[in-house]
Amino acid sequence: MGYHVSGFKLIADIIRRGDLAPKASILELGSQQLGIADHDNPHAMLDFFAALNLPLPTNDELLAWHDAHVSKIFKRAGFAYTSVDVNGQGGAQPFDLNFDQVPEGQRNSFDLVTNQGTIEHTFNIANGFRAVHDWTKLDGLMFHHMPFMQYLDHGFMNFQPNLYAALAKHNDYEILGMWTNLDRGRLHFVPWELRILNVIDLNRANLNLAVLMRKKSAAPFNIPVQGTYAEDLTENALMRYGYTIDGTTVMGKRGMVETQRGEIEGLRSRLLSRLPMALLVNELKARIRRRLRL
Repeated sequence: MGYHVSGFKLIADIIRRGDLAPKASILELGSQQLGIADHDNPHAMLDFFAALNLPLPTNDELLAWHDAHVSKIFKRAGFAYTSVDVNGQGGAQPFDLNFDQVPEGQRNSFDLVTNQGTIEHTFNIANGFRAVHDWTKLDGLMFHHMPFMQYLDHGFMNFQPNLYAALAKHNDYEILGMWTNLDRGRLHFVPWELRILNVIDLNRANLNLAVLMRKKSAAPFNIPVQGTYAEDLTENALMRYGYTIDGTTVMGKRGMVETQRGEIEGLRSRLLSRLPMALLVNELKARIRRRLRL
């Protein structure tokens, strides 16, 4: 499995946003190598070190990193780096995402758990997302960068935006960003929105989706139900599905309703925060007059 230069470019953007601190602890899914293809610009790697205010790699270092294990790059940047892989390759800890559970001593241990194109190669994706959840610290980050559209026979499956929204809703994650690439070289990422599909040649483009989420609760992982169909499930069927609300897992219909109420209140708060105070005061006065029939 491998990184492209774009993987480090995305992490550089996350560092500049202030979401990832220097010398953070990172756990990587898969024994990853850096592949610098013809369409990549190896000098874009300089941006990763510039974001950390570190000495920039030399041309010789950049050339030596082609096909090198990414642990060399992360350690050169000062991060505490660990990786897991089913074969234990490249110094990775042996771990099978289809079957293994995160050991108790490793839970809630890492500032960032990154899945740069690994879970799509496993069949038991629920166990993969659960492992990411279990490894991540409270207030830590989870970064998924996986196939979205096309990628014929690359892995077992591709992943849609609504999956990440459902994971966040059931587990009280905060989605800090969602991006997709505009070109086949994957260097040019933009914030995801549906209208992007109107300007991309889908016959040529292999689209990735990169998603950054923050873990806001230490509650156990909840398997999500697709929101489109949640309302149609019976009470008995929904009782298997949990929703984490303020650190507490609430099961079934009550959890779904309380989560929806929280989303509405959150949206209302965000919208109100954008309105000028004078407009809010005038609206309040108008409502009082109507109530008093003045």
